[in-house]
Amino acid sequence: LGLWRHLLAHDIATRLAVHLPVEDPFADLVEDPRKIELPRAEGPMIRVVDIERALSRRPFVGSRPASFSIRVSDPSAPWNEGVWRVEAGEGQVQVERKGDEADVELNADTLAPLYTGFMRPDVAAGVGLMKVNRPEALEDMREAFAVTHPAYSNDWY
Repeated sequence: LGLWRHLLAHDIATRLAVHLPVEDPFADLVEDPRKIELPRAEGPMIRVVDIERALSRRPFVGSRPASFSIRVSDPSAPWNEGVWRVEAGEGQVQVERKGDEADVELNADTLAPLYTGFMRPDVAAGVGLMKVNRPEALEDMREAFAVTHPAYSNDWY
């Protein structure tokens, strides 16, 4: 905040450009939000290639145990397709293929931003990126995909 005050207190620049994480509070601090532009651009991309390994090795930082099942559609990596049961708690995550019934149905394109913490499960469901068969699963997914810091990279390799 101090850096912004310093930069805005001087008239040496008529325009400032900065790359910020999605959840950065800068836009909420501006007195007149009509004077700022908030463009969105593609940045680094991620793809979950092995669901079982990726989810089971992802750190669990949720505040309570979580349990849900997801049906993943992934035509580019058919070994990922199917129903996966996720059990998370006490810093550990267990993942296994299980049955035909799924609490939530999504594709690999939606799984990636959930995995990184870039998108919350309730947001993905709200905009139609996943089908929710058991609404209570959203809260469990939020716990399992919780992050200590929002995903962000200013490296445009």
